[in-house]
Parts: sequence; structure tokens; C-alpha cells
Amino acid sequence: MLQVFSVCFWVGVAVTVVNAVIGLVFGIFDFGLDIDIDLDIGDFDLGAFLPLSPTMFFLFLIVFGGSGMILSKPMSDMLWLAFVIAIVIGFGVITLLNVFVIKPLKKISSKETAALSDFVGMTGKVTEKIYENGFGKITIICDGNTVTGPAKSSTGQEISKGTEIFIEKIDSKVYIVDLLERKS
Repeated sequence: MLQVFSVCFWVGVAVTVVNAVIGLVFGIFDFGLDIDIDLDIGDFDLGAFLPLSPTMFFLFLIVFGGSGMILSKPMSDMLWLAFVIAIVIGFGVITLLNVFVIKPLKKISSKETAALSDFVGMTGKVTEKIYENGFGKITIICDGNTVTGPAKSSTGQEISKGTEIFIEKIDSKVYIVDLLERKS
């Protein structure tokens, strides 16, 4: 039974670390994938109580495996009870996290997300140099939220870091920008 707990714990940790590393790598390229399942039965949101996203599932494995490893020593003669308690603790932790952290953050995020077209005509600042006929990164402050994204110069010229820019249009999630001083 200790092996089951250990495998669950280490698989959960390994997948979480790999997920974080992949997130960092693909975050540079502004690429992402979000898998989430919501189940509603009438007014009852079953998704608030079940680990139906990969993140929550692997968090369950970590908590289940860790609490199982801890409980298996003092309860070595009743491993079935340690197994049941570990399941309860795992579901308890992910349910609390889902109800009090994940769901409220998703509600806030959906309210504050602006459409890309809303950024056209706004000003921002270059945070990573935009190379000649290449790309860089800009930051925009919209309704108190800081938004960053890939950018390209509309004239093809290089724009140095810290330069104030004007967003002319957005093409395939890339901000097409020009110097703010030209728009004044």
C-alpha cells in the first residue's frame, strides 16, 4: 500500500513540475491549452466538488499520496483505513481549493478580460525590444490591469525597450504598433 501512495505522490509531483516547465517554455511563445470540465445538474454545480481539471486531479494525487504515506506508518495494521482517510483528505483539499480559490479567480478573470479589439488605439510601452522586421513584447495598462503580448512594428523598424507606442491593429494575436510620437 505504501508503494501506491508513493507512486501517486511522485507522479503528481512529476507531472506538476513538467507542466510548470512546459508552461514557462510555451509562455514565451504565448501558447496555451486549458482543459476544464463543468457539470451542472439544474442549479447544482457538480464541478465545484469534483477534480475535473488535470491540475486538480494531479493535486489530488499529491495530497492523497502524501497523506497516505504519512498515515501508513502509525496505521500500519489498518492500511485500508489510511487509504480511506487519504482519499477523504485529498478530496477535501481539492474541493476547498476549487470552491474558495479556483472558481472565484475564474469569475474575476472572466469579468476583467478585455477583447483584443479593445486595445486598438491604446498606448503602451515596449518591454522587450522590437527587432527590425521582427518581434518584441509590449505592455499595456487597461482598466487597471497590465496586459503583455507580442508586438511587431507597422513600419518594420526597430523599436527599443521603454519606447512609448500606439497600437494600430492586431493581427493573429500580435500587436501591430508604431511610435507614439508619430501619432501625436
